Amino acid sequence: MAAEHHRYVRSHAFEVGDVVATASGPDYAAVTDGERVELVDTDGHVAVELDAPVSALAADRTRTYCLCESDVTAVSRGGAVTWRVDVADAQELTADPAGTFVVVATSEGELVGLDADVGTERFRVPQPHRDVAGAPNVTCLGDSVVLASWSFVTVLDDRGETVAETSIDGAAESVSSLGDDRILVSTKDGRLVCLDAEGEVAWEHRADVSWVAESGDEWVAAVLDDEDAIGAIEPDGTVEAVHDRSGSAHAVAADGSTVCVVRNGTLVAYRAAGAAADLSVAFDDDHLVPGEELTVTIQNEGDERAVATVAVDADGATVGTTAFDVTLDPGERSDRQVDVVAVESGRQSVDARVTLDGERAAETTFEVSELSGDPVTADAVVRDVSEGGASVEVMVRNDSHEPLTRVGVGSRGTATVPPGRTETFTVRRSLPVDRLSVVGQNVDVEASVESDLDEPVVSVRGRDDGWFDVRVVNETDTRFEDVLRVEVSGSVEADPFPAAGATRPVEIPPRGTFVLAYPAPGTSADERAFEVTASLDGVSASVDRRRVRVSGLAVDPLRRTGASEPSGARERTRAGPASEPALPAGSGEGDASAGNVPASVDVERSFGDTATAGTAFVERLTVENHSDRPVAPVVRFEATDETPSERVELDSLDPGAATRVTRRHAAWGRDELTLAGGVVTDGDERVESFGAASVPVDPNPLLIRLWAPVGASTLDVVVENTGDRPRIVTQIAVRGARNGETIDEVVDPGETVDRSVSMTDSIPDDAVRAAVEHAPADDPDATAYFETLVARRERPGRTVDLSAAVAPETDIADGYGEVVLRFTNEGDATLDAVTVEATGAAPDDYLYYGPESFESVESGESFTHRVDVDADADELRLPVDVTTETADETASESVVVESVDGSLAASGRRDDPALRPVVLVTTAREE
Repeated sequence: MAAEHHRYVRSHAFEVGDVVATASGPDYAAVTDGERVELVDTDGHVAVELDAPVSALAADRTRTYCLCESDVTAVSRGGAVTWRVDVADAQELTADPAGTFVVVATSEGELVGLDADVGTERFRVPQPHRDVAGAPNVTCLGDSVVLASWSFVTVLDDRGETVAETSIDGAAESVSSLGDDRILVSTKDGRLVCLDAEGEVAWEHRADVSWVAESGDEWVAAVLDDEDAIGAIEPDGTVEAVHDRSGSAHAVAADGSTVCVVRNGTLVAYRAAGAAADLSVAFDDDHLVPGEELTVTIQNEGDERAVATVAVDADGATVGTTAFDVTLDPGERSDRQVDVVAVESGRQSVDARVTLDGERAAETTFEVSELSGDPVTADAVVRDVSEGGASVEVMVRNDSHEPLTRVGVGSRGTATVPPGRTETFTVRRSLPVDRLSVVGQNVDVEASVESDLDEPVVSVRGRDDGWFDVRVVNETDTRFEDVLRVEVSGSVEADPFPAAGATRPVEIPPRGTFVLAYPAPGTSADERAFEVTASLDGVSASVDRRRVRVSGLAVDPLRRTGASEPSGARERTRAGPASEPALPAGSGEGDASAGNVPASVDVERSFGDTATAGTAFVERLTVENHSDRPVAPVVRFEATDETPSERVELDSLDPGAATRVTRRHAAWGRDELTLAGGVVTDGDERVESFGAASVPVDPNPLLIRLWAPVGASTLDVVVENTGDRPRIVTQIAVRGARNGETIDEVVDPGETVDRSVSMTDSIPDDAVRAAVEHAPADDPDATAYFETLVARRERPGRTVDLSAAVAPETDIADGYGEVVLRFTNEGDATLDAVTVEATGAAPDDYLYYGPESFESVESGESFTHRVDVDADADELRLPVDVTTETADETASESVVVESVDGSLAASGRRDDPALRPVVLVTTAREE
């Protein structure tokens, strides 16, 4: 019958060197790197340092036995040496789990039995079959000693006398005890052979294992090579994974209470979790509403940390996330929400169940509550207006019991709206727009469009400098574009002058202000009056018609003093709030020299409030020429920590003409996207500037990264599902290229898929934009799309991977001390240069030596950096900057050392070239 296995939770971790020996104690494990012996159990570990190098270990219930050259040293569970005996030519050890005797195998072919309490010799006998094997494989089975020498298995009693012997097919690789009456032998040809205490074969079969523990009470631990996991070999021969991590060395307590895994110089100890039976489960709700959530409460009523897989299902209803894992400390509680996706039509009640590790733990019958209001409703609001059209958000709410399918605006689409949910659609429509229809497989409703487009306010104001201002204030939350028309007519000194005016496209952000400064007609500096009519005629009917009075001569502030003629109108747009004062007309930059009038350009920048990880984020920069001569603008984007500097040459602009620079960004692995600031120049003359900005990056449940070097005909694709339901990626279409195959790749939650996609032709050199088609795996017809960008370069290798940890020799007391950081090159390439520097307020200005450089760090090699600090450990926050270089890559990392749960820990984020943003720049002449 298969044994019941523990589930494991992380207990603690510490650094070790290269492990040379391990041993399985009854309820603890022993590990040594040759210099220090670590005794590890569920409560922690005890470190023991001995006078000589340690080469072998054995353990019983009270002591650990260490082979130090020719000495056998007994160490108590507390780390004290209890006795030491010299055994000439000692080579291997084993110990009776009950603590009666220790057996030493020598290189001269003898077995020496020692008393476990005092170390005196109990027996000395020749090693059986010394002629066919060198050092034997040896273990203890109860009060017997078992040796496996080549194909011979010999059992000796506690006096060293042979009591049983048999031979097996093949040569022994290791021997272990399983309980009190089973012997387990692994062979060099990949088989497991199980014998009883009399030497009879109970079973044998092949198994892909590379390490087997020396003993186990109910099962013997082994490394399962094909699963990269620690498995259990049971008395009936069943092999089952019990812990999903293996490493370079392992040690497991005989009772399975402690599992030790060594990886990259760190020993991580895991302890057995409490049984799922210690968890109580209940539903917190008394009724069920389609589209809403059920709350499942799990609480640990036991005395140990408990781990379990919780599964929820229901008769007559479909639930969302059906299974999840919980890890709870004693007394801890977790509330988990489960979506009710749909309820079968006509159901009045639903039976819901919860299981823990497959065993039923709770069951409840819920009454199905009716949803109030109309079953399907739709609302719409204008979010953006440009080029005579509106961007409208349509919110569709499903308060029915059934999902709405094939939903679209104006015509059927591909979207699904689950019960109790609201989905938002964004559509583009010509103006005017007041109603939109929402249709689908089982829906046909209308949405009234809310808009405040008729509220922008136009006003005219005379000034005393020969100019007047036409002001447009957008007091709404909607960005809009319109056409501003200004007409001027009147008389000066009884001499009529012809009507004058201007026509300007305007684009104003929400709560923003646009100001057009216009020179008044006439040449007199005295006060004069004329009529100005200002109107918006594209999407609004706002008009201001008034007689204004102007005094002073209208002189272009950008011309040299004494210019005799006024220039054309000047304009500025600024973001809200609308109550801020307007910018002075003509306040550009640049120097005027004799015979050379500096260019005047206006720059407007627009972008969304947030970006989404891995999807194309659009930033627009509009450059308009307000000079009375052509200009040849150049936009220079500054470098950021993530992107290099960039220079964009624009076509020559005639007076009044405009050009738009569009930048598309796609970013991964960051919480914020930085948009570079920069300047606009005309030749070498700087004429305008714009500042840097940043936008938050929202998570994306489906992350996709694409690489394609110039000239390639394949895409390197990495798909990561960070959501809670499986998704299928059906197609990736690169603009300008033809796909050579359909993907249809299902990616489970938490899974990352890495593959290549062939294209029919080479991908054009300028092809960067790509559309991703995807859908829930359980509803493949509900397809959705998003745009991302292709990195036109070789996919970076993960050559730089430098881990950081706080070394045990770190010592801080009474407000000062030393932090010792150990860095390890876990990548696959040699680091040609590494620089480490601690920053912030914590380093001691007098004692810390500052940056430290290392010329070369091989793969797997470690180094330390010491920082003298002037701070208490519980208040310490120590930033450390690290830069690394290889032949192919330069990377940076920011490490922070601070107190976590009473201990110092190092954490940080590496600058991974695979996660650097992709930026695409295009330009287009504005009509």
